[in-house]
Amino acid sequence: MPVERLRIESFRNIASAELHLGRVNVLAGPNGSGKTSVLEVVHVLSAGRSFRTSKPEPLIQREAERFHLHAVLSPGAQSPGPVSVGVMRDRQGGFEARIQGRDIHNTAELARILPVLLINAESFELLDGGPRNRRQFLDWGVFHVEQGFHAAWLEAQRALSQRNALLRHARIATAQFDVWDARLADAADRLDAFRRR
Repeated sequence: MPVERLRIESFRNIASAELHLGRVNVLAGPNGSGKTSVLEVVHVLSAGRSFRTSKPEPLIQREAERFHLHAVLSPGAQSPGPVSVGVMRDRQGGFEARIQGRDIHNTAELARILPVLLINAESFELLDGGPRNRRQFLDWGVFHVEQGFHAAWLEAQRALSQRNALLRHARIATAQFDVWDARLADAADRLDAFRRR
């Protein structure tokens, strides 16, 4: 769903701004004028985090306690009318996100409603890096087109974590190990099927 309008408050070097966007947009201006910050705003609205830092402090203006970001998305296949998305982060690490005024607690919902693919200098890792980078890239695409992918991915991560925790013990209860082995295999089969499709 394309972004129609952005409202930005206390984010990096932008005290307050409202942008009305078209189908194609060009950001131009001198260094330090906020061009990359606008792109970062869209990424935060999509992923709940910045592509430049994992900490909230650098994102919040020096004199502010929090930043507020809001977007209105154009109607599309997922919604017959405009969709409102908002994100707030404060200096204490507090995080709030809303879609259509409804609190959400899972950033996957943000990614579903506003899918964003960041292409930057690190994108060359797809070519130069190991298979993990390519798998993450593939999974990002599959997440957006396969309804059950996220649940299967979460199940695989959980089963792998439990299985690895058992391996760290000196004595492994075979029955318990077999349970997590079976759950991991099942989730991995589903993930493989999603990826192949």
